[in-house]
Amino acid sequence: MSDQVELPLQPANPQPNPDPSPAQEPRKKKGTRLVIGIVAAIVVVAGAVRLSGTDSSTTQSGDSVDSAEASVLDLINLGNYDEAIGILQSLLAENPDDPVALYNLGVAHQFSGNLTEAESAYSRALTIDPSNPNSLYNRGLARRDLGDLEGARDDLRAASDLAPEWAAAKLNLAGVLRSLGATEEADTIQAEAEALGG
Repeated sequence: MSDQVELPLQPANPQPNPDPSPAQEPRKKKGTRLVIGIVAAIVVVAGAVRLSGTDSSTTQSGDSVDSAEASVLDLINLGNYDEAIGILQSLLAENPDDPVALYNLGVAHQFSGNLTEAESAYSRALTIDPSNPNSLYNRGLARRDLGDLEGARDDLRAASDLAPEWAAAKLNLAGVLRSLGATEEADTIQAEAEALGG
């Protein structure tokens, strides 16, 4: 198994989603899409990310690392964020530089509403793998929700630059730019996203 996260960079329906459930149809207001809440792309990421183990060492509970990592995705999808966080923290105690476990720790924290912890986990993952568009994207969403619009703008722009066909990154970047008063740039980026099917 590889050490890289394998997931779609453009989910089938990367629209804003106000709750951590499967993607829903986009909301419209006066012809523009509202960019609010945790984006459905995180849901897709949580469901599609394949945590990859490099060996079959065991955790304290006796489960193999592969089994523990696989169960994390199930726990996140079922809404058992605290349990997923516990498993990920155990895995990180054994391998603190695992960018996949750090990324998924960020996802679990973000879903549970612990945005500061999510931002921290994504930041740690990015120190190991600075060009991961998914970590940049999710950290950008966490920063946006924490009120750090400049940080969100930078992360979402970097994610969009690394994955130029990812409409959700562009839509969320446009929303942040609009909040910062950069309406003309936001309109241009939103048009790019819509041209991609976003």
